[in-house]
Amino acid sequence: MSRRDRVGPEVPGDLTRLVDPDLDDELVWEQVEVAGEVGGEEASEVEITESRLVEVRLVGAHLDDVRLIDVAADGCDLSGTILWTPCWIGSTSSTAGCRGCN
Repeated sequence: MSRRDRVGPEVPGDLTRLVDPDLDDELVWEQVEVAGEVGGEEASEVEITESRLVEVRLVGAHLDDVRLIDVAADGCDLSGTILWTPCWIGSTSSTAGCRGCN
């Protein structure tokens, strides 16, 4: 499958909104829309599923064992963020207009 043939993330329309949330170990975010400044500099075993990150600022964080499943990240600033053992499941996650996403 070429990049052009990939399907976008499957994110439901009705999401719980989290504004300026904190990171923590064994964090699970499912069907949420996250916005604003994310607190905390380090976390491990983070899983984000069927969610949208909107203009999230997560600068310089260190995240270990990250799983992103059907996640759309729009206009986020992830500069200097280190994702150790990241796992983007399938071709259904996107990082449109994000700074620091390669």
